[in-house]
Amino acid sequence: MSAADDPRFPPAGALFTVSYGDEVFFFAEGGWARFGRDDEQCQITVWEELRGISLSRVAGELWCAEGEMWVRNVSGSHELTVTAPTGAPQTLPPREEGTRGRACSVPGPEAVVAAPSTGSWHIGVRTLAAAAGGGAGSSGFEGVAPGEGSTTSVEPPPQDLAAVAAALCAPVVLDGGAPASYDEVAATLDISRRHARRKVEQLCDHYRAQVPDLLTSYAREGQASYVPVALLLVDRGRIGRDDVRDLGAAADAWGAVEGGGR
Repeated sequence: MSAADDPRFPPAGALFTVSYGDEVFFFAEGGWARFGRDDEQCQITVWEELRGISLSRVAGELWCAEGEMWVRNVSGSHELTVTAPTGAPQTLPPREEGTRGRACSVPGPEAVVAAPSTGSWHIGVRTLAAAAGGGAGSSGFEGVAPGEGSTTSVEPPPQDLAAVAAALCAPVVLDGGAPASYDEVAATLDISRRHARRKVEQLCDHYRAQVPDLLTSYAREGQASYVPVALLLVDRGRIGRDDVRDLGAAADAWGAVEGGGR
């Protein structure tokens, strides 16, 4: 995600604009941001609710994956709604304890994200004309997703890191969400958080050495170091639904090889 210096001229790779008040943000593939009333934790601050208590400090997350915008409700106290000019509004209920929160795709070409029970604020999401039309729009811009047109080869994860890669990428593959955290990888593979972190770092080191320039195109300011690696693996088809579906068997086999590494 990047803030707009001039909303009329999207940067290369931008697929969507997200607007709140007079602020406009561009989202390319892999772009991600939190929104809410906490100006330290959120990239998009709902200023009108800054001194209130109805809206959560971090109300939700927006991200761009596989050419679509997604929104997740991370608030445990209020709903989020997604409304488009046509079709029924979608409601994401408050997040239940111990879960990531409900998410849904944001319909194009334009929609509004809000939480009516917390106030009249809203965030607008709009598909750029070039992205929707497959060519240059009125701005003369033609969107290009990270890695598109690149001939750089990306190898599958090493066998001893395949289960870690699948666990890390599972939320991206299944619902377009952010990659799994160290805690989530640990829970999926039934290993300690320390062990999970070490294995994820090994995976990241492997791809930093293999395709450092390509990884740079997926990196965004403020991201965890493993996010570009997960997006790269999913975007290049190295981790898909079959890998996630087979995760249980792969994790069992990996755990047997690792032996006492837990």
